[in-house]
Amino acid sequence: MARFGTLLEESTRGSDLAVRYGGEEFLLLLSQVSAEQAQGLVERAAQTWSAESELTFSAASR
Repeated sequence: MARFGTLLEESTRGSDLAVRYGGEEFLLLLSQVSAEQAQGLVERAAQTWSAESELTFSAASR
């Protein structure tokens, strides 16, 4: 969990916020990004995570 949180922080910009929201849930608050840019960030984080871990994650946006 700690490594996943660090990965999210490393994947975001200084103006963004990555926080643990619940037991196994994380929340990204991204400012001034389009849906496509947000999707790209999540895809890059997923690629990095899959290279480091056998665990998977899912994501949704609003």
